[in-house]
Amino acid sequence: MIPQILALAFCGFASFSLLRKSFSEFYEKRRSEDLPYSRVRSVAMGRVKVQGQAKPYQDELIKAPISGKDCVFCEYIIVITNIFDMLLEVFSKGRAKGRRTYCRISKGRNFMIEDEGASVLVNPGGAEKHIRQSGAFFAFPFRRIPGRLKDLMISSGLDYKRWLDAFSDITFREFAIFPGDKLYILGVASDNPHVAEGTAKHGFEDVCIMRDRFAPFIISHKPRKAFTSTSKLTIFATFFPGMAFLIMLILLIIFFISNPADFLAFP
Repeated sequence: MIPQILALAFCGFASFSLLRKSFSEFYEKRRSEDLPYSRVRSVAMGRVKVQGQAKPYQDELIKAPISGKDCVFCEYIIVITNIFDMLLEVFSKGRAKGRRTYCRISKGRNFMIEDEGASVLVNPGGAEKHIRQSGAFFAFPFRRIPGRLKDLMISSGLDYKRWLDAFSDITFREFAIFPGDKLYILGVASDNPHVAEGTAKHGFEDVCIMRDRFAPFIISHKPRKAFTSTSKLTIFATFFPGMAFLIMLILLIIFFISNPADFLAFP
């Protein structure tokens, strides 16, 4: 009897969770697509979608660690793979997964988005980012790593001396936003914490686009990515399994209603 109850509970919970996720993501997708672009001058509090050029905030620029260029925001990834682990994956046809050391770090502060002479502050923390790759370096076995990348590994908490041998493959990838880049941003406009109340000459100066836990926040170089926080693949990947569990739940309930004794006695 207990396994039958657990099966009913599991199917019910799985179908509810997956379908709820699928429909909520679909709702957010449609809502984001239907939201029109706003000019920076007309940005008001609440959910907004803007486009414009990236500008540094108070001339604050940072040096991208791999390309060495000045940018307003960058994100870099370091992936370290042992050669023997890679061979293990190949010969096992993916059944055995090799060990990897993975590091993803974001650098940068607030920046401005400018449109027709007006600019608004953007706090990129917690955003879903679809930005172009601006630099890469592949350290194959026996290849020397530049000193700046060694320093990057140290600042990222990775002991480069441990990995600099003939049996490690190290990949560095950099994604950055440079001054003048055209961006598409979907987020929530809130009160600008860097502007004292009542001192702004224009309404948009007292606004900051930032993350909100109840709304998507996307920063993108591509306009199509700014319409939604999730792809169609994610929606379908939760919808179809959710429907499968729902059908299983319905069949179990029908079996229980039609033959309760057989259902409870089923091993």
